[in-house]
Amino acid sequence: MYVLVTGATGNLGSATCEQLKASGIEFRATDVRTRKDIGYQVIVENLLNREACYRLVEGCDAIIHIANRPNEYAGSSPQEIYSENCAMNINVFQAGVDVGVKKIIYASSIQTMLGSRRASQADQVPSNYPYLPADGNIPVNPGNHYAASKVAGEQLLRYYVEHRGLETGVSLRLPGMCRKEWYDWMRKHSNIDRLWRNDYIDELGAWLTFPDAGRLCVAILKSGLTGYRTYFPAAPTLRFDISEADFIQRFYKDVPLRKPVEQLRGLVDISQITAETGWVPIDEDFRIEEPEKKEAAAV
Repeated sequence: MYVLVTGATGNLGSATCEQLKASGIEFRATDVRTRKDIGYQVIVENLLNREACYRLVEGCDAIIHIANRPNEYAGSSPQEIYSENCAMNINVFQAGVDVGVKKIIYASSIQTMLGSRRASQADQVPSNYPYLPADGNIPVNPGNHYAASKVAGEQLLRYYVEHRGLETGVSLRLPGMCRKEWYDWMRKHSNIDRLWRNDYIDELGAWLTFPDAGRLCVAILKSGLTGYRTYFPAAPTLRFDISEADFIQRFYKDVPLRKPVEQLRGLVDISQITAETGWVPIDEDFRIEEPEKKEAAAV
């Protein structure tokens, strides 16, 4: 198997390339810039160039497409973010299908389904989630232009699977991503009230490390999965030192639960992902603790 990885010098892209190397999967890495501190060659190309995408996918069996504007602020205007993400996606997907690529994994986002509710609105505005714990089957509910571009990417990939003969397409609705070592700092400085007062509260306290996401991409490539899937991968713990019951009561008390709250470990259900690919996250043995609770515990 030979895999094209786009966005290969970013945090997620480089972690994914390292996991491919560790698994013995050959790959071609591309990005708009290279780095000196990575152990593989990077082909510098802009995916807005349609012809470059055909050169990049030539000879590849699969694509892990990560390269996109990464959030709603990563551009000079909403128009630039939305249009460039959509252009990159169709350039890569169309080129892949035209040359006979069999599998495409697309780095989508949790923002495709979380709307625009802020933590400060939690008492007045109910969550739009139809159930908890959430999974990749939650209906789309984009709350900004970046999220809308990710929804468009998911729908485009589904089109190529269902109508253009692509064997496998998987959209990964990735939550907040991190390196495990970042949490040493975050444990000391994070507070759920200060951090989320004006942030999107429907992220469910979900998180995942870059290496775990890379391992999921490897698991998908090695699986016999066919057809289109939307996965919502996450570590099975909350990001903050708060119980699932208290978290639900505070922010999601009107959302129906699919299992008793006492049985919940986190608010994301990854059972379908595990059943279909064998993947489970490894980096799950820590949380962000609120400073006040850590100080109280030390007394």
